[in-house]
Amino acid sequence: MSLFKAPPLADLLDAAGLDWTSATVAAVAIVLTSLLIGFLRSLRSPVALVYGAETVQIAVVDEDQVRRVPFAQFLKTTCPALFGPAASYYPTVWLASGHAQTIFASVRNYLVKNGPVFGNGLSYEREIVTLPDGGSISLDWCPGNKGLPFDDTPIVVLMHGISGGSHESYVKDTIAEIAAGPHRYRTVVVNFRGCANTKITTSQLYSAGYTDDYKLALEHIQRCCPGAPMIGVGFSLGANIMLKALGEMGTACPLVSAVSVSNPYDMLVSSRAVHRQWFGSNVYSKVMAMKLKSVFKEHITHFENHDEIDADHVLQSRNTTEFDDRMTRRSFRYRSVDEYYRLSSSVLQLPNVRIPMLCLHSLDDPISDREAIPFGEVRCNPYVVLATTPRGGHLGWWAGQLKPKRWFPVPVSQYITAMFENYTRLPKDLQESFHEPVGLTKPLIPSRIILPFSTPLDDHVVRSESRLGFGFGGSPEPSDESLTDETSVTS
Repeated sequence: MSLFKAPPLADLLDAAGLDWTSATVAAVAIVLTSLLIGFLRSLRSPVALVYGAETVQIAVVDEDQVRRVPFAQFLKTTCPALFGPAASYYPTVWLASGHAQTIFASVRNYLVKNGPVFGNGLSYEREIVTLPDGGSISLDWCPGNKGLPFDDTPIVVLMHGISGGSHESYVKDTIAEIAAGPHRYRTVVVNFRGCANTKITTSQLYSAGYTDDYKLALEHIQRCCPGAPMIGVGFSLGANIMLKALGEMGTACPLVSAVSVSNPYDMLVSSRAVHRQWFGSNVYSKVMAMKLKSVFKEHITHFENHDEIDADHVLQSRNTTEFDDRMTRRSFRYRSVDEYYRLSSSVLQLPNVRIPMLCLHSLDDPISDREAIPFGEVRCNPYVVLATTPRGGHLGWWAGQLKPKRWFPVPVSQYITAMFENYTRLPKDLQESFHEPVGLTKPLIPSRIILPFSTPLDDHVVRSESRLGFGFGGSPEPSDESLTDETSVTS
């Protein structure tokens, strides 16, 4: 039998100088505070790193001594936002879901002035680059040759998302973070044909799988700033184009490193995942289609007499799949929209990347769905490290409560700064051999993939498919009744 007898609750309240009302309020406050703390802790999004059993060893300068460090270890020791006690992302409480993060990112573009000035003294200098086929892209330098004469200052080359450009808030936020660093690196945004007020001068826009414009842009930047090291950063569709180009170039890639943010990776899987959900099909896809049609309509005169494209039919597209079927795949001579998505997917080229690359992705991204994240391919390529967070949406990662600010530019800037600082300190011979596969116990295996995109379809294939009703130029699609076991599409 216990010898201790608890005093009555009334006596405890009297001793504490509280009445019943004050005690009730205090109890409710304690409970609500505990619930709020629990909720905030549940929102914590720790960064998870994915990479293979071994990563390529890169040359690192440490106290004037050069040593070899596995790429994953280098990232861990130089990017506290990606590894260590601070490697967590805490989303804005009222933007906790992936949809909220993504929608706010779109709203943010309207809140930010879409002009050349950032509001912090930085501004773009535009250069129009004429391509061999007569097409045009624009390069927005920050700072440009006027603000900082072209020299060997390291350059960050950025690729925007679908129908976007240098005016997008996620591009500006990243550039602002890079420019805020101690080294003031030069940045240049590659604007696709028809984007960011870049005039269309031929009957060709851009596509997820066409990489020639990006490669030519890199060559042009190298000619402007010979000797300047470059790191590429791609966002969403731009990340897909960049990654695909890196794989195609392999060991000939002129970049020191690259960062891929919110990449769709597998265009077919991502497209189907978006259209599988009501919100994706009725909001995201329709909004993106509206933007694509806006670019198309602005330059419609170049397509009115196109043999394969019905301009009026394109403008009636209700979603991205219809637009790509009526416009993109015909412009680039794919046989179906699914073939366009399959062959344009950067995941096919990920095994062939031969420069250190960081991939950043949110697992609740409603546009670049987690179903398409190439975990297996990442583990098979020692040059690639994938960083994921449970929350963040598509190009969102908003943090802070009253004035939300993007989180992802911080780890991206940390990574870029660490890479440039290390690379520029290396002797010339080690810079030239920076990408060599040092320290690997197993040979690199290239992916078994399709022919390069630039290889056109044979004319006899186009003619044969046109006769069968599978061709271009608005030919009718085959009916279900025609798809029998006896149907043959071979000539």
